[in-house]
Amino acid sequence: MKPAKRRRPLRHGVAFVLFRRSDGAVWLTRRAEMGMLGGMRAVPTTDWGPSPPDDAEVARSRPGDARWRFCADEVRHGFTHFELAIRVAIAVGRPRSMTTGHWWAQGELEDAGLPTLFRNVVDVARRGEKGLLTTF
Repeated sequence: MKPAKRRRPLRHGVAFVLFRRSDGAVWLTRRAEMGMLGGMRAVPTTDWGPSPPDDAEVARSRPGDARWRFCADEVRHGFTHFELAIRVAIAVGRPRSMTTGHWWAQGELEDAGLPTLFRNVVDVARRGEKGLLTTF
């Protein structure tokens, strides 16, 4: 008999998908070289912790000053050592700093090399216009 699988801890975070008004391009950054998904393209996120981030952390982590809205759906992703629950926030606007990322055309996102987690986040954001919840 196989031993029962060990339950992975659940971590929480918020992912921010910022769309450019003129053409719908998505703002992408690169994750830090060290850590989970190191050096890969991604949308900006809060830190991933044992409880959902508080309002202050969400405000600090937003990549732009825009009208952010949470999508009704969240993304769940399993890593080797933990499970991640990501709330998806979307906005249309400009990033705070043009030096920490770049715009990526939606039609070319398949070529961006996004990890599965962030492809799923962008998919939820694309569908999110119909199922938006709170504005912050």
